[in-house]
Amino acid sequence: MVEADPRWIHELSAVAAERPGWGVRCALLGDEDRPDARYHVMSNPAASGPTDVEGLRALWPNLRCVATRTMSEHRLESLLDAAGPGAFPAPNWIVVDCLTAVPILRGMGRYLNKLDVVWAQVVRDTTTLNLPESSLQALTELLLPFGFRLVEVVEAVNPVLGEAIYLRDWRAWLEPHLQWVEDEKRQWEQRCEAQARLAADCRRQAETLREARDAEAERATQLEETLGRQQAELSQLRDRLEEQRRAAAELDAQLSLLAPLSAPGTHGSPSKRMDERRRYALTQSPMALGIEIEGEAAEWQLRQRRMDEELIRAEAQIDLLKDILLGGTRR
Repeated sequence: MVEADPRWIHELSAVAAERPGWGVRCALLGDEDRPDARYHVMSNPAASGPTDVEGLRALWPNLRCVATRTMSEHRLESLLDAAGPGAFPAPNWIVVDCLTAVPILRGMGRYLNKLDVVWAQVVRDTTTLNLPESSLQALTELLLPFGFRLVEVVEAVNPVLGEAIYLRDWRAWLEPHLQWVEDEKRQWEQRCEAQARLAADCRRQAETLREARDAEAERATQLEETLGRQQAELSQLRDRLEEQRRAAAELDAQLSLLAPLSAPGTHGSPSKRMDERRRYALTQSPMALGIEIEGEAAEWQLRQRRMDEELIRAEAQIDLLKDILLGGTRR
């Protein structure tokens, strides 16, 4: 039991002592935790509370405010949690015997979901007493989303007030929650199916990429083999070219040796002319040999040019193969 007026604590403690598990706490309840709430002590103890005397004058014309105190306001959820987890079992009934039922029930927080019965004092005639958060309509609007339905409103001694009794209709409250759970389940199943399809697509793409990678690797291997063959052929061409150059150098050396024999001499004495004729006769065969050597040298030079051209083409092909191979490796 929670009572804000300390004058009632002794009497309530005696009642709680007779009932196992009951307790009493002196506190002002509301919908927030704050240290500066105002509590009005009235000439009629039943009217004492956070509502000032002017707000209650329509109900009790002779009501007077005896004192106004500043005290801490607490949420009921905070008071229940303060005892520690499991120290105070969650109640399934609540009786609010004052005109602040709506703020008190809002301050219950998660404990409101555990209630089965709510019994609260309400204002039945709002035209006579205008306390918006104490009206039957305000309390019904608060409890309806939690599955409570109004069972009975009992008229109090003052017909402006009454006692409202609410019971939780668990079936009506659970059905929309079950529907929400079904909707969430369906959405999760759709998400799972979409994720499964996405995973399958990713696996197919990975397999395609693996096949493309293997194909590129095979192509790179083939290009490396082709490059090796081309380099071997290039080496052979270079060896042949070197041989041609050595042969050409030998021919040039032979031509340089034969050139003095083929050059015409100067005219002199008859003996000299005879000697010249003899030498001329002797030089007929070397001159023919020189002509033959010059023809062979021209042929060797032509073959050398062709070998140079083949070497250039081979080097170009090797460079192209290197570019293709390196390009495939980078991809």
